[in-house]
Amino acid sequence: ILSVIVQFNDINENKIFLWLSFFKLFSDYFIDDIDLLLKAYIQQDRMSDHFDYNKSGLKKIVSFDAEYFVKYISAVYQDFGEDIDRHENLSFVWDLKDGEMIVKKSIEIMVSKKPFYGLDHPINVFFNNVKNESKPKIRLFIFDFIETNAENSKKISAIFEVMHKKFKDLFEECLLLYLNFNKNVNAFEKVQWI
Repeated sequence: ILSVIVQFNDINENKIFLWLSFFKLFSDYFIDDIDLLLKAYIQQDRMSDHFDYNKSGLKKIVSFDAEYFVKYISAVYQDFGEDIDRHENLSFVWDLKDGEMIVKKSIEIMVSKKPFYGLDHPINVFFNNVKNESKPKIRLFIFDFIETNAENSKKISAIFEVMHKKFKDLFEECLLLYLNFNKNVNAFEKVQWI
């Protein structure tokens, strides 16, 4: 039935809407076809701005395989680019097994696919309303990210923009870390330090 709904929604102007509870209640039945489940979820997400506001349906899907989070980000960012809703709270990704790797892959998609112009980088969605118990893990992630990407001004600009908005207390320490790994003045000038 779900494949029929997905096909119908692909080709028709009138759409069949699934209630959010569908993904919470019935996802277990699609464990053998998570691709279809994710496609249906993304379809519903595109059809309604307020669909799955707290991302409980997405959490259920990625509980089967965290790589589906990356597939979700890729699909959504391909559609919306820098217009992705920056108020979304995708910080639950830090609770996933290998959450750091999932965030790295997702940031790679968001930084490399489309250019960003503005003051609120889309990667902020991974850092909105983070739990206190996730903060030490995020701190280490940011340090590692800076060390690994010190030569990439786009990635450094993005992560420092996150710090400017969400982790101001880390800015000085991270700036010194960045300067330790990249002393090139031209590279420094390319980073957006807003």
